[in-house]
Amino acid sequence: VMLAALMYAAYQLRLDALVPDADPATTVALVSLQGLATVLFLWPGIALLARAPARSCFAEPLEWPPPDAMWGLAATGLLAVAFNVAFCLSVVLTSPLVASVGCALTVPASLVADWFFHGDPIRPAALGGSVLV
Repeated sequence: VMLAALMYAAYQLRLDALVPDADPATTVALVSLQGLATVLFLWPGIALLARAPARSCFAEPLEWPPPDAMWGLAATGLLAVAFNVAFCLSVVLTSPLVASVGCALTVPASLVADWFFHGDPIRPAALGGSVLV
């Protein structure tokens, strides 16, 4: 977890260094190029893993998900794109620190939203976890 946090912080600082001016068009172009690089360089690995030997720990058949799961996956993908664009814009328009604090505050904000809109109780473990974040 610490390595992931360090890599995330390095990404934020590098993004701020690459796009020092507050130009949203440049930021959106950079995020688009990151997505293109993901498709070109990382997705072929999925096809290679699908060809892994059956007794391998990487063996998993490459198949489409069930039709009822497609809408949820599409919604998740669109929300991830929206988050990445908004996050990069927040780093460029404010600072990496403000963007990090904003991301960290989404955890307790979701607890309050679930309590307010759905009546879900805020459990002590969830409250303790959000304090640790």
